[in-house]
Amino acid sequence: MKYYVVIDLEMCRIALEDYPNDKNDKKIKSDKIDKNDKKFSRRGTEIIQFGAVLLDEKYKILDGFNRYVKPRLGELDEFITELTGITEDKLKDASGLEEVLEDFAAWIPDGEISMVSWSKNDKRQISLEMKKKEIENPKIKECLRHWIDCQKIFAEKVGTIRCYSLSDAVASCGIELVGQEHDGYYDAYNTGLLFGKLMLSPDIELDLSKLKSNEEVTEPLATSLGGLLSGLGLWGE
Repeated sequence: MKYYVVIDLEMCRIALEDYPNDKNDKKIKSDKIDKNDKKFSRRGTEIIQFGAVLLDEKYKILDGFNRYVKPRLGELDEFITELTGITEDKLKDASGLEEVLEDFAAWIPDGEISMVSWSKNDKRQISLEMKKKEIENPKIKECLRHWIDCQKIFAEKVGTIRCYSLSDAVASCGIELVGQEHDGYYDAYNTGLLFGKLMLSPDIELDLSKLKSNEEVTEPLATSLGGLLSGLGLWGE
């Protein structure tokens, strides 16, 4: 049977002192760090929430997966907490990424699996963290080979190369947003609703007034937490 697994990750930032300061691997002293500085946000990221929903071949949501993940190097800051609602209390008893991925792999049913997310930032994040943390999970690695970028599908529908936010895309399709934005589970759920509607109604008329801008741009915008924080890698890569 064919299934679609729609995922969304929330990430925290890795502190600047955990990065080499120069080629001699000297560390920056923590008392010299301004964590509101733009350089801090442009360092690494680490997964702290793993949300997913399961869709059948008719794009009906069947089940959900929602786990917090204890970061190894990353730490919460005010920006991430305000954006996601994730607090230290939610992470203190959380499992590490390896265990969460094992549980996630066990949750995915047998069958033909395609992974879906809003942009490919989540795919890159999982791949890089598995590499850096030396996590071996054959089922997850196989799933990473079959990935659908829902943001790209939507942009092609609009007829631009601009990357829109998930909330704007959902609104333009006449879908009522469920839950809190930048919550991994609810973002996955809303992406699942949007993906299903785009697949089932390829001729759907979009309400472009719901989009903040429909101008074409030469470079995609960062319109999600993954876009804001990822792309520069984990541990400086």
